[in-house]
Amino acid sequence: MKDSNLTRVHDYIKEALPWAHGHQLNALTTFVLAIFEQQTGCQAELARTQGKQEAACKRLSRLIHNERLSPKWLAEGVAHQALSQVPPFGKVRLTMDWTSEGEQHLLTVSLVIGRRAVPIYSPRLPPKRASRPDASV
Repeated sequence: MKDSNLTRVHDYIKEALPWAHGHQLNALTTFVLAIFEQQTGCQAELARTQGKQEAACKRLSRLIHNERLSPKWLAEGVAHQALSQVPPFGKVRLTMDWTSEGEQHLLTVSLVIGRRAVPIYSPRLPPKRASRPDASV
């Protein structure tokens, strides 16, 4: 991918996650770009794009399991960044999707841009807290 895309993604992540340090920003940028290029979230396929696959697998595993990169903080950072770019006036369309399968529950909020919905927040809900959201909210 072009250097300009690398810079744009790095700058976006840096702005969305101001608390993240350099190594975290670089790893996130590397793998976000790999996801864009490969159009997959498969860890093995993403690692194959990074040269030495074994080292990339370890690097990706460390990134995913890093306790300082809480999924909640990441999701909130992306949501705040996306919403900060919404025009202050006029209509803004959001969609909410509630998906349940067995004990897994997922609520996804997406910002509608043109004919596409871009997910901006997807909290992972533990089974004991997950219940169907009130339709009146």
